[in-house]
Amino acid sequence: MEYKWELSLGDILTLFSIIITWLIYYNSAKSDRKLQKASFMREYSTQFYEKNTCSVFCEIDYETFDSEKCLKTEKETALLQLLDLLNNIGFNYANKIIAINDIDKTTIGYALVRIYNNKEITKYLAHIDKNDSNLHLNI
Repeated sequence: MEYKWELSLGDILTLFSIIITWLIYYNSAKSDRKLQKASFMREYSTQFYEKNTCSVFCEIDYETFDSEKCLKTEKETALLQLLDLLNNIGFNYANKIIAINDIDKTTIGYALVRIYNNKEITKYLAHIDKNDSNLHLNI
């Protein structure tokens, strides 16, 4: 038994409508993702350029930051805000919300590299790890 495929004009229009609807949805979702990324990047920049956060980054960048002198000061609070910002960026990168090309060649991308390679930040993080370990905070 042979089956004959017959498409009516209504079937063709229905299929065409489904395809158009899917294309509109796909483009809309793609635009929404771009807007969401732009919103994230704007928020990251706003947080980065807050006075104390930007100031502590400048010290890191110019290699004048001293991790021991910052302990229990407002500078440590600013450093924690900066590190938290970078942690949020890393979290969103790891969860594929933002991509490396979203932060590459930006001030925040530059800051990530400078902070990651800074010996004083490494010392500070080691101090925090040791302190957390002494408090039995295995985070």
